[in-house]
Amino acid sequence: MTTIHSVRSPESVLRDVLRKLQVVSTATLTYERLQQLEVVTKSLAWHFSDRVNFPLPPPHVSNVTLIGLCVKCAFEWMNYAMTDQGISLRGAQTAYLAGLLYHAPEITHVRVSVGGEEWDPFSGDPLGSWLPMRPGALIEVRDVQDSGTTFNDQQIRLGLLQGMLPSILLSSLDADLKSVLSPPEHLHPPKN
Repeated sequence: MTTIHSVRSPESVLRDVLRKLQVVSTATLTYERLQQLEVVTKSLAWHFSDRVNFPLPPPHVSNVTLIGLCVKCAFEWMNYAMTDQGISLRGAQTAYLAGLLYHAPEITHVRVSVGGEEWDPFSGDPLGSWLPMRPGALIEVRDVQDSGTTFNDQQIRLGLLQGMLPSILLSSLDADLKSVLSPPEHLHPPKN
């Protein structure tokens, strides 16, 4: 369990994640050219905050934040896609977004609550703004069977995107949304 107490901004959360991953210069170049990727990444960073660690079943404890893992995968997947000489800009963006959202469904295995009030990842405010308004909020890993959702990973990714982004931005993303929501094997970088 983690106790929450400080106020941040979407920019500061994303900046800290990029710094910890040591991808600031790569991100700067990417986001200058593909500004929508920065908007989506900043939205996800604010939605998850940098206070939620990747959920592992007890007694294990992760020291990797969920948003850190999501952003790491986004750059790894995009870099892997760019090794294909014929990759289009749309293909690179699709790979980035698929990597960014690949582990996002894990948020359903996290319970964030205070005084009987529980955060809802689909209809609640972003954790970045929810947590500071609720001092003493606790973040804990749920039992996998108690995730509170009957949705599959594709539905969770879509629900998160729809909750985080205005519909006009979501519809204007230059990416193969089907591949973002349900990434085909060829998008996955090889395991080291």
